[in-house]
Amino acid sequence: MKIGHLLQQEQARRDARTHLFNEGFRPTIARLMSMMQPACEGLADGQARHEFELVWYAELFPEKTEEWLSRAAVIEDQVQWSFRAPDVHNHEKIPTKEKTLQVRVRRTRSVGTGLIEYVLTGKGRMAGVKTTTPFEVELTATESMFMLFAMAAENGMAKRRYTFPIPGTQLSWEIDRFFKNALAAELPVDQITSDHFHPWVKIDLEHPAEFSLSDVPTFPFPFKEVVDEQSPDTPLETKLRIRQMYTDYFLAKNPYRD
Repeated sequence: MKIGHLLQQEQARRDARTHLFNEGFRPTIARLMSMMQPACEGLADGQARHEFELVWYAELFPEKTEEWLSRAAVIEDQVQWSFRAPDVHNHEKIPTKEKTLQVRVRRTRSVGTGLIEYVLTGKGRMAGVKTTTPFEVELTATESMFMLFAMAAENGMAKRRYTFPIPGTQLSWEIDRFFKNALAAELPVDQITSDHFHPWVKIDLEHPAEFSLSDVPTFPFPFKEVVDEQSPDTPLETKLRIRQMYTDYFLAKNPYRD
């Protein structure tokens, strides 16, 4: 078969895929975009939402940690195991980091009541949609699904989350304190002490779309040091330091794998 004919066949296949994308997938994306709302953890209803959040990293004052964190309105132990799929098919040639899909199952245990719930979350960007914020979809999961992920995932996160509502707003500070060993999160609540946690925490502020850094309220209490990467001009040294924090403090090695 002549090369010219082969090239014509390949071009025809490409044209067919482009037509399918424009006529089928793109209208579906447009419909989803018209329904999109800001993400809010706890709404495991299967609907796609935009995730808008700001993140900081901070070191706690050891002598004040327990007193300040005990003031949180909600305290939960969270363990999650996840997978990433970096090669999501797209026709828009989106850079790899923007088309990454993450799927996780999280178990949340209330420190106050002992109530346990499981949530399956998919998080990523859609082909053909240019946005700086990922989509997030949550569904109610089960203990069996959680254990399936736990047995197979390479790593995850094990943390205690402290939620501080911000007075006069509908926003909350979420401060994640990470276990040194994921198995510590399996202990009874009354057996967990400050020695089980790393000194650095991750601070999240989920917010509506119409929000700027000038609107950020004061942290609920002081920190020994705060590392900020909100600026697009964040120095490479700071980015590398944050990456190392994930390795040293935030990512939990899976104890269920060899």
